[in-house]
Amino acid sequence: MSQPTHHSSIPPPFPHRHPQNQPYLLTDYNRDGASHRSPWSNRYFPTPAPSSASSLFYPSDSLRALEVEANALFQVYRELYYDGLGASSVYFWDLNDEDDPNGGSSGRSGGGVGGFAGCFAIKKGVTDTRAFRKGTWDSMHVVEVQPTARGAGATGPAANYKLTTTVQVSVVVESSDVGEVCLAGVVTRTTEATHAVVGSTGGHVGNMGRMIEDMEISLRGDWDALYVQRTREIVNSVRKMPPPVATEGGGLGSKREGQ
Repeated sequence: MSQPTHHSSIPPPFPHRHPQNQPYLLTDYNRDGASHRSPWSNRYFPTPAPSSASSLFYPSDSLRALEVEANALFQVYRELYYDGLGASSVYFWDLNDEDDPNGGSSGRSGGGVGGFAGCFAIKKGVTDTRAFRKGTWDSMHVVEVQPTARGAGATGPAANYKLTTTVQVSVVVESSDVGEVCLAGVVTRTTEATHAVVGSTGGHVGNMGRMIEDMEISLRGDWDALYVQRTREIVNSVRKMPPPVATEGGGLGSKREGQ
């Protein structure tokens, strides 16, 4: 049974539509061979050959229940932060015992959830807006979750969450003033934290959701400061001509720095 592996270079998700008209994203994290697993039906499309059906990867029963919950909540997140546009998908997979530093059995069916990992993906594309001709936003949040002991005096379960986020953005601006300008970039950030797993605050899904929300808010600010503002400064410095100054012969010339 093949399991998803984490890649340092993550290709952007590709949109696909479930036969029941529910869109989901095609990524390396829901692919097995030439088929991709839908987070809504837990089925692979296109349907694999019967000879390979027994080797397809599926999350354990308890993790599948958590995956269903995460997809429903991530849909709400997309509605709030992305104006209801685009598509989102969440995929979970159990970690092998050799991947679990605590030595627990994380691939069990039923019972509680042990060590696992997940991918939260969002893809949004827009065209012909007032600000630009077209643009795309691809975000991929990969979270590794491991049960851990809490500090002295603390009670109840806890888990360590390691989040790696990659955001790819491309924007094409076209106008009579600047012509066509393409702005594209990739930003990757990582963070790690330990949180109590409390059902009243959403448990694992709540903890991961808050970390992803904080990361995306931070990255939006970084994107604006590091890419958009800097590109605007460069374009303005190239296109903006210095004011003319009178020369000794009476003509006009450009004032140079240092003069």
